[in-house]
Amino acid sequence: MIARTCGSIWGTTYELGVIGGDLAVAHEVFLEEVELCAKVCDRFEPLSELRELSSTVGAHRVSDSLGDYLACANLGWNFSRGLVDPLIGNALIELGYDSDFDLVMNRPLPEHPAILRWNTEVSYEGSTRTLHVKTPCVIDLGATAKARVVDRIAIRLVQNHLADGVLASIGGDLMTAGKTAPNGWPITVVETAKLHEHGQTFAEISIFGGGVATSSTVVRAWGEEKTPLHHLIDPRTGLPARSPWRQVSVLANTCFEANVAATAAHLQGDAAPEILAETGLGALLIDHEWNAIEVGTWPRSSS
Repeated sequence: MIARTCGSIWGTTYELGVIGGDLAVAHEVFLEEVELCAKVCDRFEPLSELRELSSTVGAHRVSDSLGDYLACANLGWNFSRGLVDPLIGNALIELGYDSDFDLVMNRPLPEHPAILRWNTEVSYEGSTRTLHVKTPCVIDLGATAKARVVDRIAIRLVQNHLADGVLASIGGDLMTAGKTAPNGWPITVVETAKLHEHGQTFAEISIFGGGVATSSTVVRAWGEEKTPLHHLIDPRTGLPARSPWRQVSVLANTCFEANVAATAAHLQGDAAPEILAETGLGALLIDHEWNAIEVGTWPRSSS
């Protein structure tokens, strides 16, 4: 039997499901990990560890927790061949996304933002937990940190024997660990543009392990009606990616891997299905005409 709880956090929703454990204890761990994530790497929080360190030129020794999130950022940058770049923070701010998303709607458009690149202006050395900052900047871990925190939650709960099985989800990006329900964990892939209009879903699937992440160009969008902006920045231009995809969902071993792959797919353009297939991942890509392409190990819809 799955015990569940849900709520709101970071301007979105979360869900926690556990099998064979104390839901209240699991929920405490969930909130503890989320609070720690915000404390060390929230770019909207002026006193977060990452925000303070990245604003000062020099070599900075970081905490164990921030080191974990920066190591994931490094992996994501390498895995995507530089397409998932943590230094899009300055571009996002110049484009108007400089506070919680509810506050940035309908802001006027800026000039072309400056382009800063990871491993050029900023780099992270994992062996010494050192962040090297050559240019004061705003590091944005949005493509990796939210996914990494649900990985940490699910794995921690199972490894510490606080639950036999776990599903942890924030904003629809989720990780499972340990035992599953007999028919797998039921997952709903939301038809993002119609979520508030009709409450419809695009697909209902079941998974038996790993993580799922969805990246969209239509949910976190703002700016003037004729020239809308979104949060998926192309680090090569400093501007919102011109993606042929409305949204991309990926199934991988972890939510972190899934989210990096889903984000990179928008920047890979028409080549994304072939690239995803070559990596052995499962994916569901939806173009702007609502055509769906299933790739690799993506589960068959149960709907």
